[in-house]
Amino acid sequence: MALSMKMLRSGWFLQSQKIFMNCTRTCSSKDKEVQPKIVIHPETDLANQYPNTDIVKGRIADRTPFRMELQAGKKYSWCACGHSHTQPFCDGNHKRKREEFKNLRLKPVRFSVEETKEYWLCRCKQTDNPPFCDGSHKEPNVTGLFRIQPTT
Repeated sequence: MALSMKMLRSGWFLQSQKIFMNCTRTCSSKDKEVQPKIVIHPETDLANQYPNTDIVKGRIADRTPFRMELQAGKKYSWCACGHSHTQPFCDGNHKRKREEFKNLRLKPVRFSVEETKEYWLCRCKQTDNPPFCDGSHKEPNVTGLFRIQPTT
């Protein structure tokens, strides 16, 4: 009896071995069972139709790729923020200037290759295939931008 009184006072009632929540009325014998309404927002379908145009990419360190022989199995850290002084590799500069870069959320891309050979690493930081160059530095939106001088 005490349990059922607590359930009635808190807005919960037991009916045919299922628990329902009466959201809009107090519990009494005259009340009908009220289920919460599920509202489908009309903008929900539109959200997935448009690509994310606010993707943040790193600062352009240089508009040319960097050719280098990478060793198979060795781990490398490619700079994604563009502020490293040892481009195209990370030197931890994003950690030293944490206040300046707190909204970027760009961390180095750690990678290794399966075959020892020459690879082209991206330095414009606009690639869609990090850390490798995909020719993004030739796009008008990248060539029109100026190269930012390294910070000291």
